[in-house]
Amino acid sequence: MDLSTKEGRREQGARIQRAAESAGLSLEELAKEIGCSRALIYQYVAGSTLAQPHRLQQIAARTGKALGYFYAEGEGAEDRIERTQTELAEARRQVQAELERIQSERADVERRRLRDSFQHLCDLAQAQEGPVDLKGLISTCERIISLGRELDELRAVAGAHFRIGNARIRLAEHEAARASLERAIDLFHQVGQREDELAARQSLANVLLQLGNPHAAMEQFQMVAAAEDWWNRWKGTLSIGCVHEHLGEYRRALDQFDAALQIIDSSTDEHSITLGRLYVRSNIANVYIDCGDYAPALEISQSCLDDAEKLGLREQHIEAQINIGVCLLALGRLGECRQRLHRALEIARFVGDAARAAVARAWLCALEAACGQFDRAKELGKDALQTGLQTGSRRAGLYAHQHLGDAYQRSGMHREALYHYHQAQSIARDQRTVYYEALLMERCGGVERRLGSAERAAHLCGSAVEMADRIGAREVEGAAHVGLAHAALALGRLAEAEQSGRRALEIADAIEVPELRWRALGALARAAFERRQLDAAREHGAAAVAVIEGLRGQLRRNDEEDAILEDQDRELLYLEHARILEALGRSDDARAFLERAEWPPLLRRFGEDQG
Repeated sequence: MDLSTKEGRREQGARIQRAAESAGLSLEELAKEIGCSRALIYQYVAGSTLAQPHRLQQIAARTGKALGYFYAEGEGAEDRIERTQTELAEARRQVQAELERIQSERADVERRRLRDSFQHLCDLAQAQEGPVDLKGLISTCERIISLGRELDELRAVAGAHFRIGNARIRLAEHEAARASLERAIDLFHQVGQREDELAARQSLANVLLQLGNPHAAMEQFQMVAAAEDWWNRWKGTLSIGCVHEHLGEYRRALDQFDAALQIIDSSTDEHSITLGRLYVRSNIANVYIDCGDYAPALEISQSCLDDAEKLGLREQHIEAQINIGVCLLALGRLGECRQRLHRALEIARFVGDAARAAVARAWLCALEAACGQFDRAKELGKDALQTGLQTGSRRAGLYAHQHLGDAYQRSGMHREALYHYHQAQSIARDQRTVYYEALLMERCGGVERRLGSAERAAHLCGSAVEMADRIGAREVEGAAHVGLAHAALALGRLAEAEQSGRRALEIADAIEVPELRWRALGALARAAFERRQLDAAREHGAAAVAVIEGLRGQLRRNDEEDAILEDQDRELLYLEHARILEALGRSDDARAFLERAEWPPLLRRFGEDQG
């Protein structure tokens, strides 16, 4: 249209009016909305004034018309513009649809690529679990978590957190393990994977025990024990018993173990029954060992070994061998003990179980110390301690420090012994293992007495007696009574010394532990000698010597070096027995006794006493 003419301007004005009407606006309303006067709009419509471009843009925007509508030539222009707009809109729609199709295809390709990568990572993680590559497994699972979130694979993300948690447990990174397992539990709960959630709670509870929080561990185990399926019920019930065992509540622990056995026996699957009973009986053996009931613990551990071999469970095989070795050591069967512990060590090394290898070495340290082989014992103990630190095994660290302390104490290096006992005490207190707190209190008392602190020794041993009696740890109680007896002797309290010695002997006879028996008899011999009850002193001393000679005889029959009397307390016991014989007027018998002992330092020291 020719806008230089009045007719052209009127045609444009008419279009402005039609646009307003199609938008449901009066001219007055249109003027108000675009911010101009009514008069100006009237002039546009009348054609008396040419509408400015910016005003036409405003009118077009408000009425929904294209700007070209107000300039198009001829009749039907509006229809042509509408068609053009429609065609343009359709073209835009088609272009947008094509873009969306291309983007979708690209997204599908990318998603397939991500899923392929994701599946590869899942396969890799499974491969890294056997043979185990813990650090590699953690790295792979972290990538699974990142991709899994992108792919909205929450189940796989939860499983990756669970795997990381279990791997960090084995690396002794307990706080990090705790965080991973708590995240796994939350995700398993979100996606409704109840079975996996309970498994993660079981692992979390074990971490909490390691972190010295048994009550929080108990809460997790109780959730597992409340499960509907029998498998989780027996595992949770067993684990509740383990917490009671950890706290020294042995009667309650055994009650839970009995309940776990009843749940297991309700199954009809023979393999599952054998497996469950193996784990429960293994823990029952541990309770018996803590309580000093070594003979029944030995029988149970042998049964566990048979079942572990039948089921092909290498970890339980090693544990059973170690428990058998511990029982044999306590019962004075030194040669058999060595065979079992070496076997446990060989298997642990073969399967790459460094933590259990360290535990086996720690107990071999205890054995060699008991045999008087102190250099060998210290080497084993230090190896066990180093491996325990490398693997983060607090159990291995506790045993290594305890038995290194024993090796140093037996060889007369009391301050070194006290250092290792204190280190072991620190671990026991952090983990709140009441049994070892009592045991190490007794050990520290023994060292304090040898260092001349009789009052301190009496206090420590007295506390150990109370704690051990409360939890039912009879060997520890008996050893603490021996310590009390010697402390009382040093303080001149002879009646107390005799009373404690007799209680120690009662316990030794009940649990049949030779080490405790000769120590109790030695304390009674010394107390009787101090009271000038020489016949009683000779009787107790001879009985103590007979026990030690029995141990020496074992070593000789096995063609092993007899270094039993390298232990300063044993050597002193022999020397004191000779002095008792001399006090009875039997000097020749005293010398003959020392000659039969075939330990030259005894005759030299006896001669120095007489000189």
